Amino acid sequence: AIYTQVTTSTPDELFLRQLAEMFVERFASFSNQDNQKNINDVLPLATTQMQTWIKTQGLEAGRIYAGATTRVLSTKIDSKDTTKAVIKIAVQQERSGALVTSTNNVLTQRKGTVRLLNVNGVWKVDGLFWE
Repeated sequence: AIYTQVTTSTPDELFLRQLAEMFVERFASFSNQDNQKNINDVLPLATTQMQTWIKTQGLEAGRIYAGATTRVLSTKIDSKDTTKAVIKIAVQQERSGALVTSTNNVLTQRKGTVRLLNVNGVWKVDGLFWE
């Protein structure tokens, strides 16, 4: 039999993990033909400083498709206090079009960290760091 460990989270911890997941899936799923939708979707989730960086990350529009779809596989709270939290994430990303050199899509897995900051009572993404 296969046993899985069930982890219990407080509602606050669950919210932080879901915020990190939502940010990563939206930000890291993109296309060069969607008018920077991924950028615009995540700006409200980020701190002012993070927004400045996010705005530099868009793909240039192109006639030949290039894109990626990202799914978060797992999230784990690494540390948390009243003002900041660090969430570990694992993702699977499928890249396609001009982002890959073959005719097939490329599926990869990555790990990273999302840093959250409590800004006047509202949790915001303050950093995304890939391993």
